[in-house]
Amino acid sequence: MIGAWLLLACASGSDSLWWQDSWEVLAVGRDGAVVDARFFQTNTGLVRGQGHVRFDRFAHKEVPIFYGRDALPRDTVADGALKVGPDQLVEKEGSWDLRVLSGELDARLTLQPDDTPPPPTLKRDGWQVDAVAPSATVEGIVRAGQRNSMLQGRAVILHRSGDRPPARKGTHRVAAFVMDAEFSLGIDQTGSDALAWAWVDGRSWSAESALVRRLEDGVVEMDFRPEAPIVARLVPVPPHHRRLLWDHLSGLEQWVLARVTGRAERRIRSANAHVQVGEETLQAPALILVEDFR
Repeated sequence: MIGAWLLLACASGSDSLWWQDSWEVLAVGRDGAVVDARFFQTNTGLVRGQGHVRFDRFAHKEVPIFYGRDALPRDTVADGALKVGPDQLVEKEGSWDLRVLSGELDARLTLQPDDTPPPPTLKRDGWQVDAVAPSATVEGIVRAGQRNSMLQGRAVILHRSGDRPPARKGTHRVAAFVMDAEFSLGIDQTGSDALAWAWVDGRSWSAESALVRRLEDGVVEMDFRPEAPIVARLVPVPPHHRRLLWDHLSGLEQWVLARVTGRAERRIRSANAHVQVGEETLQAPALILVEDFR
């Protein structure tokens, strides 16, 4: 098995072991609840081209909801977005429809992108990242057992794809998103590469020099200077959660992959954003996303 994996690791394009097509929805409700939804197709298992769904909802002082589905390639359809069995994230007439249907979870969310122009695609050799919807409203319901939870708030939709993801031992992905109906800030940074945008006061600001930094006590700083007079400081607040990135793999597969990528963990924290735009001070809910490969 290890020999076959090594051969696939040397391939390129959709034949590569590292190829993946991933869609992410990050949302925060008016009540502070957070949703982290991922629809992805990868070659990093014994069966190439499998589809996977991970849908997590967590809120302060509530039992979190963790859901996962793994499907065979024949049950995975990539057509503009991704369908994995009965679960789907698809675009319909300008809005996005997210559905998770199972005996344990029923989630139906509608995401309506704002008129905020998407930032330029971040392209590197064999890898690209898009903010499909850098700013969107989200409404819907999440049912798990006897629990019914409404979700109304803000969201972002990201698309990451290619055969050379920046997932190697010692690398870090740090992303921060400020979510408000009146303004939107985002930086998705891995190493020195970043996809970034800034929409404030009804205009799009240059984000070419944008950087995100991790400070003490979990605080994250988003700095758009000198291209734009914008600095945001994100102070973590409950809730937060973590999940292993490769939990769709068996224990042996995770062990083999960890020899190259390290132990891959995904962490998300809710935050309060304090934004300085020139002399103006703004506040808004925010999310901090960190992926470490150790």
